[in-house]
Amino acid sequence: MLRIVSSQAEHAPECKGESVDSTRRATRSDALANVDALLAAATARFAAEGDRASLRGIATDAGVGIGTLYRHFPTREHLVESVYRASVEQLCARASELVTAGSATEALRRWSEDFLDFLDAKRGIADTLRAVPGVQDDTGRTRRALADAAGVILAAGEADGTVDPGIEPMDFVLALGGIALVAPGAEQVQQSRRLLDLLLHGVLAK
Repeated sequence: MLRIVSSQAEHAPECKGESVDSTRRATRSDALANVDALLAAATARFAAEGDRASLRGIATDAGVGIGTLYRHFPTREHLVESVYRASVEQLCARASELVTAGSATEALRRWSEDFLDFLDAKRGIADTLRAVPGVQDDTGRTRRALADAAGVILAAGEADGTVDPGIEPMDFVLALGGIALVAPGAEQVQQSRRLLDLLLHGVLAK
């Protein structure tokens, strides 16, 4: 997740009984909390409304003023890129969390559903993302990171005998991408889940 520190931290006043360093740390902590709140609110708004989402509405949802939003994310493109990258990082981290929390079979299904939700949300902000050169340049690296995350779960399934050996993580990720293409959006979520059932049937050990 992008960590942006408010410039206010550089000019924190010295308070009686409190060091300048501790004041700065508190200010930085507040700034990071604002960033986290803005990213969470933006993620929800973009998922529901796509590129039409109101920045003022996002700020209101996060409990901050529009000035705070612009201080951390000067442009809509900056905010969209940050939401996208934070979502990728969260999805990658979730693979290990799910494997630790339960069976590889359940982890694979839940991670796959999260991945399909991620792709649907990404579609909603696709126009803005296309205007961000850094995202386009990192497409291959992002896909490999997601494949590595899928590989964590597939390897756990191989180890406990619930997943057929030799499944290529990149193939699995691309197959999920195919499901998102043929059954996009919330209105087709039931079809996408049926297609996911078919994919998992081919992956899980018989």
